[in-house]
Amino acid sequence: MTATGYVNCAQNLALSLKYSAFIGDILLSFIKSLGLSQAKERGASLLTLDTYLCCGSGWRLDAWLDHVERSHEPSEMILCVVCAFSFSLTDLRAHLLSEHLFACPYSPCRFVSPLFEELERHTYTHQQNTSTFTDQTLLESILYNDDLKTASSLRQTPTIEQLQEQIEMAWRSGFDPEGAAQLRHRLIGTRKWIGATEVAAFLQYRRIRVQLVDVKLLMNRVQKQRQLIDWVWHYFNSGGPRIPLYFQHQGHSRTIIGIVENTTMAGKELLIYDPASSPLRIRDALNRSSAKDLNFLRFPPSSLTHPEYQIVAVCGVLQDDFYETAKDFTSFNHLTL
Repeated sequence: MTATGYVNCAQNLALSLKYSAFIGDILLSFIKSLGLSQAKERGASLLTLDTYLCCGSGWRLDAWLDHVERSHEPSEMILCVVCAFSFSLTDLRAHLLSEHLFACPYSPCRFVSPLFEELERHTYTHQQNTSTFTDQTLLESILYNDDLKTASSLRQTPTIEQLQEQIEMAWRSGFDPEGAAQLRHRLIGTRKWIGATEVAAFLQYRRIRVQLVDVKLLMNRVQKQRQLIDWVWHYFNSGGPRIPLYFQHQGHSRTIIGIVENTTMAGKELLIYDPASSPLRIRDALNRSSAKDLNFLRFPPSSLTHPEYQIVAVCGVLQDDFYETAKDFTSFNHLTL
């Protein structure tokens, strides 16, 4: 079995997906199940997200780095649970900025995510919030890419109200006039669905280049399914930022976090995180850490049964020369499979 795409995603997601507390854990467990990492066997504790428990206290990232550099022994080695290499405290900050997971072998320290209850709240209201959840997942990943963060001037993940306001500002600036008209130019204070075109308009308004991909499976279903899979494979193996993909069908949105290729009849399979997944199921799967228990992440081409899908792919920084061009969905930023 060959794995690709999701390893880079694991590095990006582990510290960035504030609203998906277990994605970094899931990917690491998946990597382990394929035999691509020995980090767990070497006794590493998994660190997820942006709150760290160390020496009996909780720390934000910058404060935690200051703490270990000030209070821990200079000779102490930190084990990276993605690459399984050890780093001295003097090298830890630089290594962390490369967006790896990491763990501390110091005996009083333990790293866990305190966001399980928050994830449960999001999950059990997913009928109303899965779109928002996926939007924020995508934006959190963007914030941990230096080039995209600088270009977009984003400093933190917007709330749903702020996102609604920003989309309306994008409309007023001329982005996606057709979509704006369909929603009567108003989102603020409403419960209207924020879909792929709205997300794409917002990102382009913030100078992030995207490609909106429409996939229609009404005819030639098997061929179209494989075209979608091949397109995702190319995306995660390209030289671009490899930000997780916003993946939408009627009434629901999910996040494509990678893709794998195996030797079975299924061939390539998407790795999809669904905000509707039960946190209890996820936690149980992580405790088992076997390929079978992580099958809920894997989606072969035959599982793509909805008549239409939309994908929002982040392609890099939107340069000034193309800012006006991006206001409409044309061949510059739109593809139909």
